[in-house]
Amino acid sequence: MGISGLQSNLEPYALQLKAQELGGYVACIDGPGLAYHAYNLAAAADPARLPSYRDINATAIRWLKSLEDDSSIKVSAILFDGALPIAKRNERNERMQQYVQRMSSFRFNYGTSACPIPRHLGSVLYPLLAPAVREALSGSQYAQVTRNVPGEADDWIAAFAKGRPRSIVFTSDTDLLLFDYGSEAMVSFFRDATISPMAAFTVYSPTDIRRRLKLTSLLCLAYALQESYGRSLSENVQKAQSIDTGSATYLSFIRRYTSTVQIPNGLTNPAVLESALQGLDVRVSEFVHQSLTSDHRNTVPEVYLPALFEDTKQTSAWNLARDLRLLAYTLLVPVGCNVVREYTRRGQNPAPSDYQTYSELEAKAKISALSIATTKCVGNAEYSPYLQWLLLATQMILRDLEPPYAFLLARVLSDKFDQTWEYTHLHARVSATLYSLRILKQCISVRIAVNRGREDDFLSEGIQKLHNTFASFPTIADGFTVPGEVPVTNIDEPVLQEAIRDLYTSLGIEEKGLFGEAKSRRQRKREKREEKRGRHAQLQGQRKTLPQLSSNSFAVLGPG
Repeated sequence: MGISGLQSNLEPYALQLKAQELGGYVACIDGPGLAYHAYNLAAAADPARLPSYRDINATAIRWLKSLEDDSSIKVSAILFDGALPIAKRNERNERMQQYVQRMSSFRFNYGTSACPIPRHLGSVLYPLLAPAVREALSGSQYAQVTRNVPGEADDWIAAFAKGRPRSIVFTSDTDLLLFDYGSEAMVSFFRDATISPMAAFTVYSPTDIRRRLKLTSLLCLAYALQESYGRSLSENVQKAQSIDTGSATYLSFIRRYTSTVQIPNGLTNPAVLESALQGLDVRVSEFVHQSLTSDHRNTVPEVYLPALFEDTKQTSAWNLARDLRLLAYTLLVPVGCNVVREYTRRGQNPAPSDYQTYSELEAKAKISALSIATTKCVGNAEYSPYLQWLLLATQMILRDLEPPYAFLLARVLSDKFDQTWEYTHLHARVSATLYSLRILKQCISVRIAVNRGREDDFLSEGIQKLHNTFASFPTIADGFTVPGEVPVTNIDEPVLQEAIRDLYTSLGIEEKGLFGEAKSRRQRKREKREEKRGRHAQLQGQRKTLPQLSSNSFAVLGPG
């Protein structure tokens, strides 16, 4: 999150450089920062519409290409978070709380009206933003320089830049000004980098700034800022020069910036696992590292599920498809661990919940049942692979929910936002179930990599079958949307309606009213009121014809 006030204090010492002045420099890119910068660029390019994940991915790749084409800078590393340090869990909780509060405030503001296109929620609408860009880069010309790291990207970016004399770090995080680099290293913030039509950069040289401020380290200045925000730069510099650099509080503060990054203990066969680990989304990667490394032994693995845009007056969309996620966790939790802790929204706040993982016999039964379900839905030549997986997710939702109107479900599956909260929450439920399938897919790939060559894996046959089925699972750009964006995939409406009808029939859902014509919100409200009045009148009529009952409770037993 960075040190508040650090960049504004150092802005007078920034350098304005043209592309040719950075000849021979290599760029190390903060992957999550790039994803959010790409979102901002894509949103600004067409304010009248919400960008899709596909738009954002294309913008990120275009920015990287322009950086190389319009300057002499070579992109040599794009790094993404892969594990969450225990010390950062409080910060994660705070950020999750902020997301939930913003969505709750939005819901409160439109409590009795339609749900408008939620433009002003910004990047909060895109819970899979960094994983989407990471996935897109893996299929681009930047695949070889894009990596998930076994920790926070910041720390590994700094280590990478330190090992290359002429490096420039592109980031949105002021923390990256505080690491120890070589004398020629530069830091540039995404928003200060002009790529086209003529490349120009606002850059910060930590070495040059230290020299001009007569400080041995910018960490002293950051520490002074953290202790008392609001002082002038000269006051902060004076404070920094007098800090007791041997104090326990100062040493605790700088530990994060001075520690050496390393592969976590106990990550066995990292070479064998490499491909699987590089294919993980950040939240899945965090769980995997907790499960496979000795650094987290004897602790309950924690999973922070992405904060979906949903109706916060309803129960969390993540309450669905938990069995899929528990199966995923079961495949990887260490021996002796049978509990996983999930963080999701509960009411108006994020909260943890502990869940028991499955026994091997339970897991085998779950895998067998899921294989049967996927075989029925996935591979149906009548539907596109995208629709096949959507229908499978829908089938899973309908096991636990009162079935929605077919026209509402059709709108959700075809991304035709009708600005109702019913649509919004059903969309979140479909997304949660689809993403739970993605979590399972990724955990299966790790399980196969971990147990490669072993003949005693009780679950290997069923897992391999599911792994093969998941080959057609859509990417984030192809399979996930936000309410209000222009539809990415066109689904033939008659085909979709027929698919939904077949799905309802297969589940024994035959209520004819569910297949009625689409009605406006006002029409549905009026019909509900009329239905309620009718039931009330019927009840009153029944009461008039009932015999008078005795006040004696035993009278109902009759004479004798």
